[in-house]
Amino acid sequence: MQCTTIGNDSLDLLAQSDKEAASFILHDARQIAFDGGRKFQQAGERINSCLFPTDGVLALACDIDDGTEVNTLGVGFDGAIHAGLGTDLAKAYHHVISRLAGRLWEIDAPRWQALLAQNSRVREIAAGFTNSCVCRVHQALACQMHHDLESRFCRCLLELHRWQRGRPLAITHQGLSQFLGVRRATITIMARSLQEAGIISCSRGVIEVSDPYALRQASCPCYELRHSRTDRRGCDHLVETVPTEPVM
Repeated sequence: MQCTTIGNDSLDLLAQSDKEAASFILHDARQIAFDGGRKFQQAGERINSCLFPTDGVLALACDIDDGTEVNTLGVGFDGAIHAGLGTDLAKAYHHVISRLAGRLWEIDAPRWQALLAQNSRVREIAAGFTNSCVCRVHQALACQMHHDLESRFCRCLLELHRWQRGRPLAITHQGLSQFLGVRRATITIMARSLQEAGIISCSRGVIEVSDPYALRQASCPCYELRHSRTDRRGCDHLVETVPTEPVM
């Protein structure tokens, strides 16, 4: 199988550096289109698949004591789920839910883990995005403690806009409220303010970013920190060129 532009950063990096390993892992991979709201993994169940988004957004989620499901981390084309070093396939510790419709590569988890065990380059890539996820969790916690809700909302929209490669976001205010852990009515108020300023436009469950520059100006510094070349973490330093369009 020829592996040139796959659409997920980690798989593209693997294809650039070890085409044989990429062909091996993608031989039985499945390309899946998904809608928002699909549950890919239930917490407590065995992990059978690694998920590598090419667009759209998946979210890790957990339940808290009152039964509320809370998103803890969004994952787009620059990440992967259940593909990190030391993943325990016997039990998932979080749900995996799609929050923004898109596409992904689904790879057999035992097959991926077997490749990790025998290929040092794959382990290096897996270690990179594992470290990146840890950095993002720490940064998200610090952001929630230090930055105001409005600027965090703008950062969230920027991340979704990037993961969707600039296309309109098919996500409701309810979906955004789950990302930020706030009431839907609060999202509605903030979205209306941005729309009145001409920064976004909203219509029937679709949000379009009209002025990305203004949105970045209104965002908390965490977006720039994560995506500036001098402050990038994880496997980002290994990537020289990131593909802009996936082959599906």
